[in-house]
Amino acid sequence: MFIYHSSLKDLKRLRILSFVTSKIHKKPLGLNFPVRNKSSSAFPKNSPFPHCQAPLPEKPLTKKCLQDLTLRPLSTCLPNQRWGSHPGIHSGYNNYNSKPQTKNPTNNIYDGLENNKHNDHFADSSSISPSANYNAHYRKIIANGNQNLIRQEVLNHIESFDQYADIETIELYLQGLLLTNETPQAAASKLVHVLRRYPLLASSLKISQLINSNFLSGFYKNIENQLGSNYSDPQTNSFQHDPRNIIQSRLSKDQSNHLNNGNKRESSAETPDNLLASNNEDSQDHGSTVKPIHVVVTEERRSMIIKTFRWLVGTLVYAFCILTFLNLALEGSGVMKASQSPKEFVPEENTKVNFSDVQGCEEAKAELQELVDFLKDPKEFSQLGGKLPRGVLLTGPPGTGKTLLARAVAGEAGVPFYFMSGAEFDEIYVGVGSKRLRELFAAARQKSPSIVFIDEIDAIGSKRSQRDQSYMKQTLNQLLVELDGFTQSEGVIFIAATNFPESLDSALTRPGRFDRVVDVPLPDVRGRMAILRLHTKKIPLSKDVDLSVIARGTVGFSGAELNNLVNIAAIQASKSKADVVTTTDLEYAKDRILMGAERKSAFITLESRKSTAYHEGGHALAALYTSGALPLHKATIIPRGHALGVTVQLPELDRNSFTRQEYLAMLDVCMGGYVAEHLIFGYDNVTSGSSNDLEKATSLATSMVTEYGMSDRIGHVAYAKSNYDKLSAETKRLIDEEIRRLSEDSYQRVLKLLTEKRSELDALADALVEYETLDQSEIQDIVKGVPLKRKSVNVL
Repeated sequence: MFIYHSSLKDLKRLRILSFVTSKIHKKPLGLNFPVRNKSSSAFPKNSPFPHCQAPLPEKPLTKKCLQDLTLRPLSTCLPNQRWGSHPGIHSGYNNYNSKPQTKNPTNNIYDGLENNKHNDHFADSSSISPSANYNAHYRKIIANGNQNLIRQEVLNHIESFDQYADIETIELYLQGLLLTNETPQAAASKLVHVLRRYPLLASSLKISQLINSNFLSGFYKNIENQLGSNYSDPQTNSFQHDPRNIIQSRLSKDQSNHLNNGNKRESSAETPDNLLASNNEDSQDHGSTVKPIHVVVTEERRSMIIKTFRWLVGTLVYAFCILTFLNLALEGSGVMKASQSPKEFVPEENTKVNFSDVQGCEEAKAELQELVDFLKDPKEFSQLGGKLPRGVLLTGPPGTGKTLLARAVAGEAGVPFYFMSGAEFDEIYVGVGSKRLRELFAAARQKSPSIVFIDEIDAIGSKRSQRDQSYMKQTLNQLLVELDGFTQSEGVIFIAATNFPESLDSALTRPGRFDRVVDVPLPDVRGRMAILRLHTKKIPLSKDVDLSVIARGTVGFSGAELNNLVNIAAIQASKSKADVVTTTDLEYAKDRILMGAERKSAFITLESRKSTAYHEGGHALAALYTSGALPLHKATIIPRGHALGVTVQLPELDRNSFTRQEYLAMLDVCMGGYVAEHLIFGYDNVTSGSSNDLEKATSLATSMVTEYGMSDRIGHVAYAKSNYDKLSAETKRLIDEEIRRLSEDSYQRVLKLLTEKRSELDALADALVEYETLDQSEIQDIVKGVPLKRKSVNVL
């Protein structure tokens, strides 16, 4: 694109635009024109633009000066960079070779500013927009030519952010800068600052709106009028007085003069000036539709950071929502399949566990012994048409030895043992459970005869419902198929264990899949003794240790809990630097499991210790002298857990039923502590420690009346707790009266007993305060008046 420089103001104006564009693109541009003077040159002497060192005339331009004006190419990009890499802002003027048209041509080169004023047709101030009012005001001040007034009323006002500013306002701001004495660098910096203050306006601003305006069109027309008929170039008569050709010829001469004077630029194929100087015809193509001129106004860094942050957050949110939706959509459809490598199932060969290592469940071992015999000699059972059970389900409380029984079966039969937990089948991927089941049974068939054991089978074999996802049913369905696929010739036994057999699906527990269900209950007293002997084989015991006493005192303990008891006792003996484990260590371990660790840091006053001692003494004497009560084991006032003391009774054998006399004895033992406190300290000083005893006594009396038929007034009937609300008011009143009568009778019996044994009660309470813990033999010695031979415990 070629621009005819018509005046000093036009030259200064184009220099500002070039400087602004170079500020934006961070590189010098191909816009060449002289500076104002030598003293205020826009470029240093060592500038890469040596042709820009020529001074400008300080006086208004004459015809000679107009003849010296040169035609310079305006470009902000190399020709090989293909303009269009900065979309959004481009030149809006397609044909820059045609002459700009103006409505009112002027006869003076300085009349362009006035033409702008006359070209605007103002309406009444009440009918035009605020921006038009402001622009008319700016135009009027610029027309006066007062530089101080232009700075104050136009430049400063626009720089301080004019909310009604538009593209015409920027044009007026540029005209105001041209009328001041600002240097090109300062003027360009101010223009850049103003464009950044109006980012929306700058983003839509086209370079043609500043260059191809009516203001410059008037100057172009004046040049043609003043030079078209008078100037003649002596070197050639082909110009025909055309000012465009005149200025173009001057351009060629100026460029050759600069090269001859030694102000040569550095030779580089990548700089725009070298390309434009070497090929002037290519520069004429800039500004066309093929190579448009682009002006890019950058935003502030803060604004760009905020926009980038918003875009990033929005993208992450949208991506998260899309991925969540796809996950939910694909999860139920079964599309997501496991892509991991198949798991290799390695059986346990030569298992060393046998039935001798399993104690306390003799009935379960007897049932599983048949499986062992079949695995050893399958033909013996198949001669008469018998078939091997396809599956065995082991049920029972935790810790009773179900897994140990399955290992013992494999060890007795000497076959490979495949073990997996039910939780290992299902993972995040759909289809993993059914795939692993197929692989597990395929590996077992290759190693047949073998045993497949799945612990906690309720994890994959729970009851199905319509609300379950399809992939949750795949594992169970595959297990049902594998169990139905068993045949007698395969020699594979499937054993499963669970603590909740009622939660299993009925299709899994039916005959044909699990032909046998073996219950493994908690061990009785003989089973507990056998388990204790098994776990104490490798532990040195003192000669006074009686494992039967420990077994009687561990009612409800499983095999795992008994193993833990022996381990705690061994650790306690090691802490005491003892060589053997004593009865005291075993009792310590039992109390810790039943009641918790000792509260050694708890501060208990002497009065509280005496009250607890009389309370436990009342329980001990009631158990010792009441007919039908369970044998007394020990009494202690050492606080453990939430209890300040405890009195322990040991049954001879595990019993599930009791007589009416034994239930009445239990009532008397429960009332013993409460009656002792009432007898010694008075009714007003009975502590709340008896609340648990009274609760047990009331519950026991209620069961005797409503469930066991042990009340003469109520009769031989049983009322379920669920139907208690349906009873009549009279029946409820009779039940309450009978419960009160049983409790009151028990209270009177214990009160009579302790009143008669007051001396024994005082002696027993003093001994508990002194020794803290007393066993059965020591309690009997104290009651008989025999002094103890061990040292007292000094607590305070």
